[in-house]
Amino acid sequence: MFIRNLLFKSMVFCCFFLTVFTAKASIFCPPAKTIMCNDDIHYLPLTGKATAFNYPASMVKYSDNKFLNNCNVGTINRIWYIDLNQDGIYQNTESSCTQILTLQYIENTIEVFFPDNKIYNCKEDITDDKPTWIAGPCDVIGYSVHDNIFEVADDACYKIFRKFTVINWCTHDDQNSDNTGTWTHTQIIKVIEKNPPSFSSCKDTIIGVENDCKASIILTNKATDDNNCASPLLTWYIEVDLWANGTTDYRYGPDEPAPFKILPVTNGSEIKLVLPERVGKGKHKIKWSVKDQCGNFRTCTTQVITKDLKKPTPYLYPLLTTAFEGNFGGIKIPAKLFNRGSFDNCTPITDLKYSFSSNVNDTLRLIDCNNAGFQFFNIIVTDNDGNQENTDVFMLVFDNGSCSSGFRLAGNITEANGNPIPLARLNLTNPLMGQDVATYSDQKGDFTWENVSLYKESIIEPVFLEPMTGRVDIADFKMLQDYILGNHSLLNFQLLAADLDKDRKIRIKDLELLRKKILLPAENNEDLWSFAVDLDTLTHPGDLLKVKDRLPLAQSDGSIDFKATYLGDITDANERISGPRSEYSLVKKTNEKTVEYIINDDLKAEGIQIELSFPNSLGEVLVNSPYFQIKPSDIHVDNSLNTLRFIIVNDIEVPAGQALFTLQFNDRIDQSTDISLTSYSRILFGAYKTTRIIEKRSYDPLSDLVLTPNPNQGVFTINNVAAKVTGISNINGENIPFYQMGQTVEINSDIPGIYLIHVQYNGQSYTEKLIKI
Repeated sequence: MFIRNLLFKSMVFCCFFLTVFTAKASIFCPPAKTIMCNDDIHYLPLTGKATAFNYPASMVKYSDNKFLNNCNVGTINRIWYIDLNQDGIYQNTESSCTQILTLQYIENTIEVFFPDNKIYNCKEDITDDKPTWIAGPCDVIGYSVHDNIFEVADDACYKIFRKFTVINWCTHDDQNSDNTGTWTHTQIIKVIEKNPPSFSSCKDTIIGVENDCKASIILTNKATDDNNCASPLLTWYIEVDLWANGTTDYRYGPDEPAPFKILPVTNGSEIKLVLPERVGKGKHKIKWSVKDQCGNFRTCTTQVITKDLKKPTPYLYPLLTTAFEGNFGGIKIPAKLFNRGSFDNCTPITDLKYSFSSNVNDTLRLIDCNNAGFQFFNIIVTDNDGNQENTDVFMLVFDNGSCSSGFRLAGNITEANGNPIPLARLNLTNPLMGQDVATYSDQKGDFTWENVSLYKESIIEPVFLEPMTGRVDIADFKMLQDYILGNHSLLNFQLLAADLDKDRKIRIKDLELLRKKILLPAENNEDLWSFAVDLDTLTHPGDLLKVKDRLPLAQSDGSIDFKATYLGDITDANERISGPRSEYSLVKKTNEKTVEYIINDDLKAEGIQIELSFPNSLGEVLVNSPYFQIKPSDIHVDNSLNTLRFIIVNDIEVPAGQALFTLQFNDRIDQSTDISLTSYSRILFGAYKTTRIIEKRSYDPLSDLVLTPNPNQGVFTINNVAAKVTGISNINGENIPFYQMGQTVEINSDIPGIYLIHVQYNGQSYTEKLIKI
């Protein structure tokens, strides 16, 4: 029963399905419809609905083809169809019909509202205002904005002309010239700023005229605009009224022709103008005006005063002399008497004033027996503008015996290096009157004559014969030799010290005299000093001709100062160099007929100076050395003083333990013979520095230190365990290798001959000779 019912139901369904798809389809569209642009096109009670026979209403659908503009105006082709496959998409195989819907525009009155004009402060932000409007439901309205900015305006810092254009795209037609559907409006925006720029300075200026009594006027100024609303550029206007007579002579600005045109400058920058003409003394008016980009002006007026600021140039006699001739009331000395040709840039020479003080009326001085002698004055020269310059002068008034009392005369004598010379004799002589008055310098080098008459012919002459042992040495010789060879320059009073023969020239002859001065000091002490009066500097050898060793009183400049130089002491001429604190020692070793002076350390020097003293005359003595040669002119034996001196000015290089030089005698020398180096002995190192040589007695190792056997075949022993061999060399000074084990030493050489054994013992260095067979 169940199966039969199910089969019946299936048959009924199949039959119905066949009925639907085999029946003839038919669909009928609603009539065409005109509606408004704002109507709902999907509201079917308004637009209508298609009818289909033999199909359910749910299978009737539509699809729209729209032909509408932005205003929703136009037509819609609505295709009604029977959606057989129920996919919601129209296929052309499906039964259909077409309905035409027409949408019409709704005419409305449109109101447009534009932003009002605005005024802003420069510190405020400008807002972006927009137009508003009231329009119909389908109207499509848009707007555009265009700004025109005018940066300079009379009533604002700058203006913005903001043009708005509003368009209703539903009614606007580009082809129609009546601008239907278009509204325009220009909003005016003003930006105001009322603060003008500020000048950095508005002060009067004084400009000094130059040598021709005219000045170049250079104008400078600077202005700064308000920092909060600063204009990038400032515009300047300058008016120049020369002589301040109310007439503008020069005008500068942005609208003036070259060279008076001034382009706007950066805010805060300096402007600089040079007037095209130079002007003389006077007052001038300058009007400064500066404007910012908002039209704000600032003006100030200054004065430029051109005046004579230059002091006159005194050209005066530094020394004038006069004399009393007989007993009278004195001599009136006008300040103008010292004028020798003073001048000024603006004041005529004849109008310059001369006075003894800043008071231009202080023009006379009276000199009599109460104030004769040296008179020092300060002369003031004044021009018409009150500028003053002063110069020291002096006058020497000779009494020539006219006054009943004498005068005080003073001076100073020192070495050129600053050391005072005490006990120097100063002679004040008058050849015509036979006057000869002497005085002596004190410990400071000062000297005076009290109560002496001053005569025009008086002469002051120093006399000083004091020898100074050791002042001249090998360093001076080396320096003079280098100067003559062109390898060194002499400075200032070194030139005077090098002129040993006082002929005001420096030649080979002076070098020979210096050699004799070192080798024969006792025989060259007649002329030891050279003097220069009133002279502070010698710049080149030609200045030696300026040197005067005596002073005619009438030629004095008011300062009686003598500079003394010890002849030959070139190194100490300008500045006394302190002696070296270190000393260099030589060890003396006395043999039968020779005395060797042996060095302890390696020596590298530029020369030596030796003086040896003997207890008595020892006959002929030879000096020899493998490291230098001694010419006859370099050595001197003084049998009267029992001394031997020699100097060597050559590069000397001697290894430690070797004899620097050897004295060789004809007769045997007793070990007790007192031959010694004196303090006069020196070694010369670089930069003209010397070191004193001292002598150390050689310890005789033969009594305490013995090398055995001697001669030997290259192996020997030292009798003392404390002794150490530090080196072995042959007679030519070549180092020889060796080997020491305890007290036994082996020489690593097959060559027979004399070898020098260098031994360190008891803190001293010794050299012994050893013969290898």
